[in-house]
Amino acid sequence: MESEQCYDVYLNLSAKIHFGFGGNLWNALRKKGFKTMMSNEGMQSGSQDSPFLLRAIEQSRISIVVFSKDYPWYTWCLKDLVKIVECMETKNQLVFPIFYKVRRYNVREQKKSYCDAFARHDKKFGKDSDKVRKWRSALSQVAKLHGLIALSGYEYEHVEKVVEMVTRSLSRYDIFINFRGLDTRYSFTGFLYQALSRERFKTFLDEEELEDGDKIPSSLKKAIKSSRLSIVVLSENYADSSSCLAELDTIMECMKTKNQLVWPIFYKVEPTTVRNQKSTYHEAMAAHEQRYGSDSTKVSKWRQNLSEVADLKGFSLQPNQYEFKLVEEIVKKAIENDNGRYSHVTSLDLSEGMNNGDENELASSSPTVDDRDCISICSTSLNEHTSNNDDEDCFSESSVG
Repeated sequence: MESEQCYDVYLNLSAKIHFGFGGNLWNALRKKGFKTMMSNEGMQSGSQDSPFLLRAIEQSRISIVVFSKDYPWYTWCLKDLVKIVECMETKNQLVFPIFYKVRRYNVREQKKSYCDAFARHDKKFGKDSDKVRKWRSALSQVAKLHGLIALSGYEYEHVEKVVEMVTRSLSRYDIFINFRGLDTRYSFTGFLYQALSRERFKTFLDEEELEDGDKIPSSLKKAIKSSRLSIVVLSENYADSSSCLAELDTIMECMKTKNQLVWPIFYKVEPTTVRNQKSTYHEAMAAHEQRYGSDSTKVSKWRQNLSEVADLKGFSLQPNQYEFKLVEEIVKKAIENDNGRYSHVTSLDLSEGMNNGDENELASSSPTVDDRDCISICSTSLNEHTSNNDDEDCFSESSVG
């Protein structure tokens, strides 16, 4: 299986603060368990475009832009910033600016060092350059967003505030496991859950058996969409459950639209049995057709999803193979895919505003999300925050919905 690299946070900053404030922020985020990419490759490649960095921006859930006095002199910073704004507008990606020893106004209106830098860009690329115009526009747009003003004070306190903001904004899941509870809940899947938890993947085992149905709760849909990886345990009676099949529909949709990883596990069934709906899968789909109609679009889509997931590279429990060996193999692959970095994000109740002495009051808002015998591995909810100060410390979402 090929590893699809995705990130929680992308750090866009200049070369001069790379080994100081930027490096400390990067290290703090990584220690907290967030997969973080810092634009050091751009720093090394000068003004050259880096497809790798542009792809990293697209795959990140939040971009943090650290504006400093020397920031506008680096054209690769500005090129990345244009891409960040594009992702904010087209993918609702969160963007959080930090004004590091520079005033918001000077960034927004391109004054002082920003004015000097753009005088040089105008001279080099032309006053009517479309490229420079996009750079100016991106600076103004991001400088209008709420963020963190770090003009003075202890830098470690600024870093702590940013990490807190990211923690509160990016509560998410590492892995979602879709499986037939009656088949594997207390055996294979229970051991898999324990092994993943032991390796500190963020997991949650739904303790309740939900009634079977063709619709799944919005909370489970949200968990699937928030995950990096979905593991589908295809067991003998998996297809009996319309809840499992409904979850699989969302999983396959996320694979196609969000590049989410999907790993099928063929637990005591052959891939061809799932792909062509033979044996118990044939019986189950026949029962669904009797219930919903032989021409049911729903059942047709379920058949298609089973065929497609069976064509993916995954894992099979071989005859006479110990189950714990297969569990170890799956966990090892998960670690390799995650590059050894796990989520340590804790559940936070952000349903009410908060005021901590000298800290600014944070008002919470929740973005809209789409509205099981089949068990899920999932976790906590997502909330984001807004504040309305200009040159004070503040946290905010950039654009949601």
